Amino acid sequence: SFAESGPSATPISTTDTESKSIDLVFRSVGFLRSKASPLLSAEIEGPIIAIHTFEGQFIEEGQLLAELNAEDFKQSVAIEKSEIGRLNALIKNQNGTVKRYRKLLKQRSASQDKLDEAESALMALKARISGARARLKLAEANLKRTKIISPVSGQVEKRFVSVGDYLKKGTPLFELARTDFLEAHLPFPEQLSNYFKIGQAVHLKTTTTLKPIHGTISSLHPKINRQSLSMEVIVEVSNPGGWKPGASVNGTVTVETHPNAILIPSRSIVRRPTGNVVYLIKDNKAIEQKITIGIQRDGQSEILSGLSKGQTIALDGAHWLSNGLPVRIKPSAQK
Repeated sequence: SFAESGPSATPISTTDTESKSIDLVFRSVGFLRSKASPLLSAEIEGPIIAIHTFEGQFIEEGQLLAELNAEDFKQSVAIEKSEIGRLNALIKNQNGTVKRYRKLLKQRSASQDKLDEAESALMALKARISGARARLKLAEANLKRTKIISPVSGQVEKRFVSVGDYLKKGTPLFELARTDFLEAHLPFPEQLSNYFKIGQAVHLKTTTTLKPIHGTISSLHPKINRQSLSMEVIVEVSNPGGWKPGASVNGTVTVETHPNAILIPSRSIVRRPTGNVVYLIKDNKAIEQKITIGIQRDGQSEILSGLSKGQTIALDGAHWLSNGLPVRIKPSAQK
């Protein structure tokens, strides 16, 4: 349709204002960190006789990583088992002695002192076997500690020892990185810190994922980075496969949702000395309308004041208009 056939009519395209939901989002490029990075250390002393892993290897929970010489601990286990067997035999015999003295005491054929001595000897044997069992438990635990087992599924980040090294208790062995659960650390300017809250929706994406992974903010770092003047949003996420600690990650955080917002294309907005305006189209004329802008995202702008749903405004060509100027709507334009 044509508003004016004369040359003074400005050609434009138009669009109608819409009422839709819009999200306020902030984007950041951060990094992935393992949620758990255990440092395995020696729990006993002894030489390493075998290493079954290497740096960078992916490992499973319960996998054997290294072995210490176990001969001394095997011998300790055998000695304590032998001692327990010997004491069990002595206790069995002493139980018989106690029973016999009790019977003789009833028959007045033995004194109370003899029974007391037999019972004391039995108690001493039981105490000795309790000690032997405790030593056996410790010896078996130490024997088990000669095999270094991974407590998590993940990746070997560092190896600190070699075959032949003599370990002392507390010597670092391996640094592991759990890869099934990760943390995304996303830095944002400190002036945005009041926007973020635990539980807000986050979309994460790396170079290895075609689709974004959905998560929520699990924690906010309590300190501001002094060098970058940024705060950190932390998102816990299950590894979708292929994500590695230290890799970069793109994060989009939704901090607010405005339902039933009045939306228009951002390119329909004209900045004038008096402020931001759009041009309403009425009776084939442009009517200047001052507006207040809210969220701007993906080429769309939220209008906080100045417009309502279903109004027709100038789109392409709006920057050439002024208040009251005749317009000609391009035939190809769609509302």
